[in-house]
Amino acid sequence: MEFYSRINKPTTIAQPKCEKIVPTYGKEIDKDGKVHVVETGKTNLYEKIQASKDDTLIYNILDRFSAGDVSVLQKHQGYYADLTEMPKTLAEAQQSLITAENYFNNLPLDVRAEFNHSFSEFLASASAGKLAERHSYFKAQEKAADLVNQSTVQQPVVDNKTTQQPVVDNKTTIQSPQVTTGGTTNE
Repeated sequence: MEFYSRINKPTTIAQPKCEKIVPTYGKEIDKDGKVHVVETGKTNLYEKIQASKDDTLIYNILDRFSAGDVSVLQKHQGYYADLTEMPKTLAEAQQSLITAENYFNNLPLDVRAEFNHSFSEFLASASAGKLAERHSYFKAQEKAADLVNQSTVQQPVVDNKTTQQPVVDNKTTIQSPQVTTGGTTNE
């Protein structure tokens, strides 16, 4: 392995000349159903590069930062999300889609008709959180889930007065009895 320095510089390799106008390509399907790559047009590469020039100049970036825009120095914008139940592999993601499609296929026929019997429409409504708005079936499902959640939260209060144990409320915290001291002691 050779180490380079000011005296021992690496050899300079000339870059090939680039054309300003380059072809753009796209897919085309022939009558037999085979996909072919064909030229769809031309792009002026030099103009495309120059269009991004102002956003990449260091002085412009520093001016924006000094004006208070801290996002110019961040490579990725931060976000907060609970990703603990996200699929870890592609197979898990595919399985969750299959499970969702099976759920859709097991819905009553009138509910599926509300989504034009299209799983993709159902999935779009589910991801937008608008299932209950589109059909009364899901409103009933939400009410049932709310009732189940309320019944598990409202547990009876345990009060055992005969053994003088402290009262345990529905949050399972122990309430200690209040002790008051008063009066004077004679010595």
